[in-house]
Amino acid sequence: VDSQSVGTKTVSAFGLITNRWACGFFVVTAPLPVGSVTVYDAAGGFVGAYAAIQEGVDACPTGGTVTVAAGTYTEMVYINKKIALVGVVTPTIDPPVDGNAIGFDGTSTNGAMVSGFRITGATGNTGNNGNGIYCINGAKPIITNNTISGNRNSGIYCNSASPAITGNTISGSNYGIFCSSASPSITGNTISGNSSFGIYCSSSSPAITNNIISGNNNGIHCSGYSPAITNNTISGNSSFGIYCDGSSPAITNNIIGSHTSYGIYEANSNSEPSVNHNCFYNNAEDYYDEGIVIRTVSWLNTVYTGNISAQPQFIGGGYHLGTASPCIDTGSNTAQNIPLTDKD
Repeated sequence: VDSQSVGTKTVSAFGLITNRWACGFFVVTAPLPVGSVTVYDAAGGFVGAYAAIQEGVDACPTGGTVTVAAGTYTEMVYINKKIALVGVVTPTIDPPVDGNAIGFDGTSTNGAMVSGFRITGATGNTGNNGNGIYCINGAKPIITNNTISGNRNSGIYCNSASPAITGNTISGSNYGIFCSSASPSITGNTISGNSSFGIYCSSSSPAITNNIISGNNNGIHCSGYSPAITNNTISGNSSFGIYCDGSSPAITNNIIGSHTSYGIYEANSNSEPSVNHNCFYNNAEDYYDEGIVIRTVSWLNTVYTGNISAQPQFIGGGYHLGTASPCIDTGSNTAQNIPLTDKD
């Protein structure tokens, strides 16, 4: 590899990567200069300068900060302590082989943070590889203000973990966010263009608040436990807005519309969502009552009040409400996890 020119590819390159041997193609890139990654301790004192992010993470003491300059870093980053990983001018992490771009492992990462990165290119056909950010074993990091796109499996994968996911753009993966036995807070993100689900919840109870979930194959899938879905715009997903399979989420103050199938689908009698103070519009198939466009096999078990059926009157080519929108002042101020301010 050392003798090859920048931009060429190596075939069958073997190395020990997170205790697994890996084989594949990767692009040879010019090494970034030492100093692209700078480490400070918890008091702000200079620790050192490095060329690779993982070198900086390994050198960073608990409570410290790793700042990463602009550039493309072809590596996988593993974090098992409370540190802040901060991108300056949106550096890119693009792992060179099958795996996850960033991994948070264990409760020792509680309060750790990753912010300001473009995270892309995570691939893998086996196990739990192919995720932009991978959180396991009780990890509770803060994932904020990143662009997470083009990862094979999930943009963010949470397994027995509860990260705070806020202000990210998550697109172009199979799942935008995948939750398994997890309870993350998912707030203020734009989740779009994912081929299966925007958010998939399996035996999980996330708080899903103030997000735009659009242009995915399905919006939100709830299986098992019951998340709180509040103040979101769930629009223009190819099939369902919200799919409930043995789940009874609290669905409040959302705008749910422009789906080729149902706005809300209850797959079985074990699904008993509460559906209150939402705006429904332009969903293709319906059981229609009090403005709800919904398919249900257990309708009598569904609690619903204060919903409307009306065009929300978006303006500006996005999901901002016009001043005459019927959605203004029709929500509930007592909904679960209600934010201090709406998206607008």
